[in-house]
Amino acid sequence: MAPDVSTSFTILSEYQSSRTAASIGNFRTPDGQLTNIYSNDPAFSAMDQKQYRVGYAFEHDVDDVWTVRQNFRFYQVDTDAKYTQIDSIDSSTNLASRSALRILDSFNTVTLDNQAEAKFMLGAIKNTALFGVDYGHSYYNDKIGYGPAPDLNLLTMNYGAQAIASPAFSIFNKQSTDEVGVYAQEQARLGGFILTLNGRQSWVSQTTTAGLDGVPSTQKASAFAGRAGLAYVFDNGVAPYVSYATAFAPQVGVDASGSPFKPTTGEQKEIGIKYQMPRVPVLLTAAVFDITQDNVLRTDPSNMAFQAATGQVESKGVELEAKLALKQGFDLTAAYTHLNVVITQGNPDTTGNELSGIPRNSFAAFGKYTFQSGVPVEGLGLGLGVRYIGTNFGNDQNTFQNAARTLFDAVIDYDLGKLDRRLLGATMRLNATNLFDTHYQTCQSGYCYAGERRQVIGTLSYRW
Repeated sequence: MAPDVSTSFTILSEYQSSRTAASIGNFRTPDGQLTNIYSNDPAFSAMDQKQYRVGYAFEHDVDDVWTVRQNFRFYQVDTDAKYTQIDSIDSSTNLASRSALRILDSFNTVTLDNQAEAKFMLGAIKNTALFGVDYGHSYYNDKIGYGPAPDLNLLTMNYGAQAIASPAFSIFNKQSTDEVGVYAQEQARLGGFILTLNGRQSWVSQTTTAGLDGVPSTQKASAFAGRAGLAYVFDNGVAPYVSYATAFAPQVGVDASGSPFKPTTGEQKEIGIKYQMPRVPVLLTAAVFDITQDNVLRTDPSNMAFQAATGQVESKGVELEAKLALKQGFDLTAAYTHLNVVITQGNPDTTGNELSGIPRNSFAAFGKYTFQSGVPVEGLGLGLGVRYIGTNFGNDQNTFQNAARTLFDAVIDYDLGKLDRRLLGATMRLNATNLFDTHYQTCQSGYCYAGERRQVIGTLSYRW
């Protein structure tokens, strides 16, 4: 909605309801050997999730210099997950002892962001300054039930043949978080130089109640985080840059003992180069980075229903990317990443090890061609992509690895406006991930999951 040429008001909303399996992993023995025994049971397996959000984005140009904005969003997600897990196997009786878990979570958040932007010249320097104040409130309610489940007969594999009772809730946690932030950013351009400076001061108050009749406890924190970046754009399209940034963010949830997590903090150093080829629609980028992050949340190796904070993780790596966009309808994107993610401060059995589930090398490419005018199939688009995920460790103790895998994706879409002018803005699309239905498993923090099977999704969209 645009009341006048200087003002816009956009309403945003979303609703989604889904049901999936709550757990899709196979049992792994204590020494790390993966078995072909499915841990879950269809008689007690479902994750029902409902989420919705509503908000708006308001913008008004006060004059040629100032623009003011206000963004608001309310978001809620409710999850009910039920699943079984295999705790141990008795080879003498061919029985697997199991337990049943139920997790009922509700999370909602409200955010309000107010900002003012000014664009002006100071001599030969082109400036864009941004000032803002935001507020966020979130509420988290968690209930967990844990109880016995009938043994699984490994000879008959009697999945779904036994009634599995839903365990009574025995763990209760509630948490509310309030955060206020004041921020500012300045971007200055002089010739080929681009200097970006920003900073944010945050104040956080988090109240946690552990147990059904627990006493609320409050922890408060405040921190300043910022970023400084400098780039230079040469006339030939080459743009080297360097940046330094710090980060601070509160974390929702509690560990297995009911204690809230401390905010996560981080530091990033990056140097890179971008190259936009003159008169050729090719963009090449390369970056080298070093990121240190404190209080990183991981699946608790002693209790997968909870997370645990790892003291410090350091990520060093290289990213390469190429983008090609031809007017003849062909687009291609390719990216390669090399990562070395190490736990620099953790438990004695993990410090110095690689963080599990993070591939050392990964590559992805996707190409798409859309038929242009002059052919009977004008408006038809065909795309194919490949993803390579390299080897990585399956637990933070680094005792076993996930094998490398290569997956393919595809897309077919059609601009219905090419079929009939009355359908301008309407598009049909068919997306397929893991096109050849490759079967694989991946493990992280010692827990293993079946990889996502082939998924085909059809959509019909209309854009005004």
